[in-house]
Amino acid sequence: MKILVLFKSHGGNSKKLISSKKYCSAFVFFLISFVTFSQTPMFMNSSTAGGGNSIPFNPNISTIFQRAQFAWAPASFSGSFSGLITKVYFNSTSATSTTFSNFILLLGTSTTNPINSTAWYSTGMLTCLNSSAYSVTTLTNGWFEITLTTPFYFDNSKYLIIDVSSSGTSSGGFAVNQPTSSLTPPGRVYGAQTGTPSGADALSPNFGFDMTVGGPGGPGAILPPIANFFPSQSTRNTIPTDTVWINSPYNLVSTSTNASRTYWDLD
Repeated sequence: MKILVLFKSHGGNSKKLISSKKYCSAFVFFLISFVTFSQTPMFMNSSTAGGGNSIPFNPNISTIFQRAQFAWAPASFSGSFSGLITKVYFNSTSATSTTFSNFILLLGTSTTNPINSTAWYSTGMLTCLNSSAYSVTTLTNGWFEITLTTPFYFDNSKYLIIDVSSSGTSSGGFAVNQPTSSLTPPGRVYGAQTGTPSGADALSPNFGFDMTVGGPGGPGAILPPIANFFPSQSTRNTIPTDTVWINSPYNLVSTSTNASRTYWDLD
């Protein structure tokens, strides 16, 4: 595998295109190590302790604690891109092991804030996990992950909605950190696992996710840009500007230069 890197020149007609297996191997090793051993989400809205809340991970306290939909506005997760969400994370207040009955997790997006106290948001919501018995082990003020059996394509220009519910637990539950934010969060709607919601408010817990590159139809061949070149291209049908991908489907050829930039075109 080769890695292509495009450098902007700093004067004259300087232009460079690097193709190196050695640097690619080191980069890929680093990336795999980060994804495999990281204990925190790739992208998150907050990791602050405080404001512990039992909804929806302590469903035995009350039936209205069984289900919650949370929504986050675009740009809530710094650095995230449009792609496939493979894992989601919440931040627990205590250390425990819990098995949820009829555990269901859905994800969706919306162009506007969909939180509504009288109805669950359902348009385009995808069932990403459905388990009759789902076990979770948590740490005090630590992240716990939920691996999706069906990855979800997230368009980061839209609101992200997650719907988490269960019908109860085998041995108690736990609360999640839900600190007061200086930002105005879209909030949540909550209630029993079935039926209509019981209420809604502006509360929003610590939340994060892991992503990989891909489109609505599944994983794609174009990876996110390296070295923070910007703007990135989201389709193979558009000529790259300042972005180069690992395993890019393009052959790039220098066509012209000026004092500050090298221009590339498709071969």
